[in-house]
Amino acid sequence: MKQLLVAFFLFGIVNVASGNHTKGGWMYYKYLGAGAAANTARYLVSLKIYTECVLNNNQFCSEVNISIFNAGSNSLYLAVNVTGSDVTDIQNCTRQDCHPCITDIPNICYKITTYQTIIDLPITPAGYILSHQRCCRIANIINMQPGSSSIGDTWTVTIPGTNSADPSAFRNSSALFAQNDTAIICKDNYFTFDFSADDPDGDSLVYSFTDAYFSSRGNAAQCTSASDPPPYSFINYIAPVSGSQPLGIGV
Repeated sequence: MKQLLVAFFLFGIVNVASGNHTKGGWMYYKYLGAGAAANTARYLVSLKIYTECVLNNNQFCSEVNISIFNAGSNSLYLAVNVTGSDVTDIQNCTRQDCHPCITDIPNICYKITTYQTIIDLPITPAGYILSHQRCCRIANIINMQPGSSSIGDTWTVTIPGTNSADPSAFRNSSALFAQNDTAIICKDNYFTFDFSADDPDGDSLVYSFTDAYFSSRGNAAQCTSASDPPPYSFINYIAPVSGSQPLGIGV
C-alpha cells in the first residue's frame, strides 16, 4: 500500500430539534505533479463541511483557514485562507414512504460547502498534517459529553513524506468517498449506508470506526484562524457509545 489515509467521520445520535452549526465533513487531496520550484510537489487540497442549510451570519464560513504542519515537528509550515468554491443544499426525502418508521418526518436540510486550493509543498522526509478547526457541532447530540454545541470540530488529513514505507507515497492522492449525502435512520430498525471509497492510485483501503477529533473552538466559528498544532485529542463519548461503536452495540 503506497499511502496511509486516515479518514474521520462522526456519527451523531441526535434528538430532532432546532440545533445548527456543523454536522460533519472531510478533507482530502489530489496530487497534481511537480511544483513550480525544485523538489516540490503540487496538490489540490479540498475540504467539505456539512452544516444546517439555514445559518446565522456568524455561523457560515465563506472562507476558511487550512493549516499545514510539518509532520515531524508538528510546527506550522503554512496557513492559507481558502474561499468556498461550491455550496449545495441537500434535503432528505420528506414523503412517508421514504421513512415508514417515522410518523412525523422532520424537515432535514444539509448545506455542503466545498473549499479548494492548490498548494506547492517541499518534498520532505516526514510529510505534512493538514487541518481546519472551527465550532460548533449541532445541539442535542446525545452520544458525547459535555453539551455537543460547545464542542468544536477538527478536520485533518496527512500527506506522507519520503520516510514512509514507500518513499514515493507523496505522489499519491487520497481516497474519495462515494457519498455526498445524509441519512435518516430509525432507532431499532434495519438500515444500510454506503461508506465505500475509491482510491485513484489503485491502493487497497482499510475501514474502521474511530474516535472523532475534538476542537476547543466551541463558542465562535473562527473561520480564518489557524488550527492548533497536532496531535489532536478526541471527544468524550457517553458510555456505552464509543468511537469504535458510535451508534451503540446494535450497529
